Amino acid sequence: MGLFLSLVMAYAMWWNSESSALAQAVKPLIEQGGGAVGYGEVLPAPVKPEDNAAPIYDRASVIYSIAESSFLAWMRENSVEKGDAFPWMQDEDWTPRQKDLIEKFMALGDAGDVAELLKEAATKPESLFELEYAKGYELPMPHLARARNLTRFAAMKVRLASIAGKPDEAVSWVGVGMAISRSMEREPIVISCLVKMACEKIMHAEVQNLVLKQNLSAAQLKELEKALRPSGKTVSMADAMRLERAFAVEICVKLNGRRIPELLSMINGGDYPWYGAVGPVARPLLMRATANYIGDATRMVEVMALPDPDGLKASRALMNELNAKYQKDKAANFFGAAVMPALTKWREESMNARTRTETARIAAAMKAHKLEKGKLPAEQKTLVPDYLPALPMDPFTGKEYAVKHERGMLVVFSPNGGETRIKE
Repeated sequence: MGLFLSLVMAYAMWWNSESSALAQAVKPLIEQGGGAVGYGEVLPAPVKPEDNAAPIYDRASVIYSIAESSFLAWMRENSVEKGDAFPWMQDEDWTPRQKDLIEKFMALGDAGDVAELLKEAATKPESLFELEYAKGYELPMPHLARARNLTRFAAMKVRLASIAGKPDEAVSWVGVGMAISRSMEREPIVISCLVKMACEKIMHAEVQNLVLKQNLSAAQLKELEKALRPSGKTVSMADAMRLERAFAVEICVKLNGRRIPELLSMINGGDYPWYGAVGPVARPLLMRATANYIGDATRMVEVMALPDPDGLKASRALMNELNAKYQKDKAANFFGAAVMPALTKWREESMNARTRTETARIAAAMKAHKLEKGKLPAEQKTLVPDYLPALPMDPFTGKEYAVKHERGMLVVFSPNGGETRIKE
């Protein structure tokens, strides 16, 4: 018994020493990275209620959810198509049956209410959802799934208007869809950035479909380009990385590791009831992994702040270095090994997302130039300022986007990213 008590006392003394050392080790890492431990430096500033589209999107999503659930229930009861999701959004072209189903859905009164709310929200200059940042990794974000649903709704509206031969309406709904996509762009959270890119990808698919199947006028192409322009309000990847780091700092320093189960749940999506029994023993190792992650994240903040294309090269080089470290000591780096590789992929996907939108803008501008002046521009820079406010550059190369002519199509593309095709 005496030996057992001695071991417990020795462990307690070691744990207190280890915990204190970790807390002291983390703060210099943050200071070296030029960022505070807290959230204040990266949280978005509040907006005026009358300027905020977020509450309108919340109302629209509630109505949409009810309408969708009722319609899918009707589909199941009548054995119509698949009853668990709208299947037609996965298809490049709709069958007559799918088109009829969409029109039936859009004819519902609730769907009409959703459409009006979305058009109203698109006129607002800001969108900022109320988020409980103090909850850290447990931060609830139900609006992200809703944003994807509302983006699909707008995409269906674009497709229906295109099929009906109403290009002005189709272009207008592109603007509505892009506004939804950007509704979470000021949130300095990695998952918000990823959902934004997923929503923009949905809209780009419809833009591509629209410009291939409709002979848009120069005026319509100009409106399309405006709808696709960036707002200039998107949070930086470095700030999103800073907030991720701040959440980890809170676990490691402020709460002395007591939110480690939350950390594990975030990584693996499971519950850890065993932690109450073995947590005190495992906590030093888990805190060490968290502290190591904070150091890695501090370095990643620095490379995320670098402009492309050098920033991508730097983040890839850092990731290669970190992967070697993770392989050497897996136990003390399990958190970083689970999270950091995804961050490098996130940067690359954000560049891909940018190329999809920017190639669409340039293609629309070049076609509008041809319709108004009888020929394509000899150089892309001549599109400024009449057709583009500024010339986008390929983030992968730092140079102009590539252009080619293929089977009657004008193709604007990034050799490493996305492309847009439009009829010449």
